[in-house]
Amino acid sequence: MKKSLLALAVAAALPALAHAQTNVVLNGSMDVSVEHFDADVAGQDSDLRVTNGVWSGSRFAISGTEDLGGGLKGIFNMEHRLAPDTGTVTSGATFWAGQAWVGIDGGFGAIRLGRQYTPMFRALAGGDVTGYSWYNNAVGLGGSAIRFNNDVSYQSPSLGGFTIHGAYAAGEGDNSLTGLPAAPVTPANVDVGDAWGIAGVGSFGPANIGVGYHNIDSGVSGIDDTTELGLSLGAKFGNFGVGLAGVQREVNDNKRKAYYASMSAGIGAGTVYLVLKRDDQGTDLNNDGLGLTYSHGLSKRTFVYASLGYNKVEQAVGDDTKPRSIALGVRHFF
Repeated sequence: MKKSLLALAVAAALPALAHAQTNVVLNGSMDVSVEHFDADVAGQDSDLRVTNGVWSGSRFAISGTEDLGGGLKGIFNMEHRLAPDTGTVTSGATFWAGQAWVGIDGGFGAIRLGRQYTPMFRALAGGDVTGYSWYNNAVGLGGSAIRFNNDVSYQSPSLGGFTIHGAYAAGEGDNSLTGLPAAPVTPANVDVGDAWGIAGVGSFGPANIGVGYHNIDSGVSGIDDTTELGLSLGAKFGNFGVGLAGVQREVNDNKRKAYYASMSAGIGAGTVYLVLKRDDQGTDLNNDGLGLTYSHGLSKRTFVYASLGYNKVEQAVGDDTKPRSIALGVRHFF
């Protein structure tokens, strides 16, 4: 009898134990290339080097979910970036340089707290058919913020094809996102670096659209906050894709405008990508860029690629420079 009661108690506890388990996933990629780079600077030779790949770099991520019941889930994600050619961290002391957040997901959407991609990053993604990859991609187009530290974000469920992304990030005295010279934090400018952003991302059959806005507190009396406004359009028809994006970033009355176009075409097991970018710094110092890439899948996880990058960079003094790069690389996803 006692054994039967014990068995019943264990059976009753099993659903609760199942809810308490966290499903953890480890994934990422290793991306290494041989690159020839010419900065087109007087007195500086071109360089042949082995480098962290130009596709999108190497990283690993640990993510997980826990079923909390009632349609709720606990969620977390941590992403580390590394340079496999040297075994070093790619971004100084920031070990979890990609994202590092924890949150709750449910029918109402998802709330996350930590280091995260910005609403603008998500809004512009549809305009870059390379997936933010290789030379002259749209990451940080026009100087727009890619990630917010100290971020509380909200992602809505799909609303008629649209997803809303909202974020508030506490600056905590860091003004690196403002585009203004660093200044000591005082009681008068304690809000320096505080940022908020909102984006709408829509998907409608083969087409998508994104629009985003950021406001970053200057923390300085008499100086306007930094603002960022961006728009993207994209579509994919069979093996052909096309995307467009544009950003205006205004810092202390200086308007920086950037425009971007990307195209892709599938050819058998490979894909060709072409991108064009113009970044007008607001001071007639334009940076025009081109990227051309062929990626070939040896399997669903292993790819080889060849990529060319070319830029024409206007100089305030002296001749324009024309840096150029060629890379041959391998990337494996796991």
